[in-house]
Amino acid sequence: MELKKQNFTYNGVKAEFTAQSLVECRFPGEIATVLAANATLSPLAADVTDGEVFYKGKLLLTLVYEDSERNVCRSERGMEFSHTVKNEACTPACKAALSLQAIEVKERREGSGLYLSVVVEATISLSDERTIEYVSDVSDVPAQSRACKAVLSYPFSGEAEADDEFDTEYLGDILLHSERVNVTDVTAEDGVVSVTGEINLNVCALKEEGKLVSLERLIPFRAEIPCEGAKLSDKCVSSACVIHARVQAEPDEERGKCRVRTDFTLLLQGRVYEDCPLTLLDDAFSPKRELTLQKSQCVEESVSDTIRFSERVSGTAALSGSIDFSDSLSCVLLSHATASAQKSEDGERIDGVLSATLILRGNEGAHKSRRVELPFSLPFKFAAAGRRIVSVMACGVSVRQRKEGEAEVEGTLRFSVTAMEEHPLLWVEDIVEGEPYPENENAVSIYMPQAGATLWETAKQLKKSPEEVERSNPELKFPLTGEERILIYRQAEE
Repeated sequence: MELKKQNFTYNGVKAEFTAQSLVECRFPGEIATVLAANATLSPLAADVTDGEVFYKGKLLLTLVYEDSERNVCRSERGMEFSHTVKNEACTPACKAALSLQAIEVKERREGSGLYLSVVVEATISLSDERTIEYVSDVSDVPAQSRACKAVLSYPFSGEAEADDEFDTEYLGDILLHSERVNVTDVTAEDGVVSVTGEINLNVCALKEEGKLVSLERLIPFRAEIPCEGAKLSDKCVSSACVIHARVQAEPDEERGKCRVRTDFTLLLQGRVYEDCPLTLLDDAFSPKRELTLQKSQCVEESVSDTIRFSERVSGTAALSGSIDFSDSLSCVLLSHATASAQKSEDGERIDGVLSATLILRGNEGAHKSRRVELPFSLPFKFAAAGRRIVSVMACGVSVRQRKEGEAEVEGTLRFSVTAMEEHPLLWVEDIVEGEPYPENENAVSIYMPQAGATLWETAKQLKKSPEEVERSNPELKFPLTGEERILIYRQAEE
């Protein structure tokens, strides 16, 4: 018996995990009331060593507040931070893709200073190049192979620029702006990934007499990111976030208008998946002796399908503090949504929360802010199999106070749901010969097969090649019914 072996090398996802850290920044000065705080995060680096990942990021915090004289002001602070995450899957051969998001912003006062603490969640995806050695063929014994496919994945990461300009009503100073990104399509060609989507820009500005206003705009973008190894495919997944934004207002007092100019830097990360056909040895046996097949396996994921849709949600939201009819709504800021897919007896649904920050003004002219949260649960149909990845962007969020003390929230949610299907790969690493079979001393043996037995299964039980079984039993039709009786004659010794 001779074995023929081959090597197959490919890139794969080794592990994905999340970690949280706390980043704190001090704001000096006289800050009477915090109205809104926005955190923008940018990943800088991720280095993998044995058992851990060391990553760096940049945090930009924008604070809108009211001072003791009820003036609405703005302050901004930036800082770099680092964190170490331990994970047994980490090795120096791995490459890490890092994405960061702010989960929560908390305030703490100490003396005359205000501290803002940001809960940062890091999502780390480890990939590496791996090689499997498999038995591709074996001579002198019956062997059976099967056609299968391995999943190749090509990570990509890169920055892209987007800009826009538009006219609006007269605005004064821009106090705060926030951006959320919705990816609407991802395709790959030779060496390039094309990503299209839209940026939801939300701006808070100060007008005359201390009046606050907010405006919102959807800005489309298209980016091309190099990706070595990528081929024509729609089996792609991508995330996108704004890591730098510049928003400028150019007021025209004579016309009572304002020209708003925007420049964005986006970070796009993702993977392109490709099916690679392989022919692998599935089974082998010897008519004369025991064979032990040593097998290994792995499981890879690839994109099965992606659906995108929008839903309008509304309802009475939970409030972080009290409101009443004496409060007038100035603006709605920092709209955000989180969601995940769930299975139920009635099918699938998406559960999540739509949230936003309200800035209100009382009769005496003082401002205050309230956080609103609206839970939602939406049924959806998706025939594709596999793990669900859900991303969502909130836009067009409005708030009304129909009843005193209550906030009615309405908004549009733009969903992207991707199904990630598992692909197990099983291969034979080696074949070891064992002891010869004990000799059958019976002149005639009767084999009673199980229903559904195939030609290969029958040949393996009889310890004869499939060709020999067909030649000596031409009346058999496979798969067998289980009613057959196969006579086996021991060859007489010469």
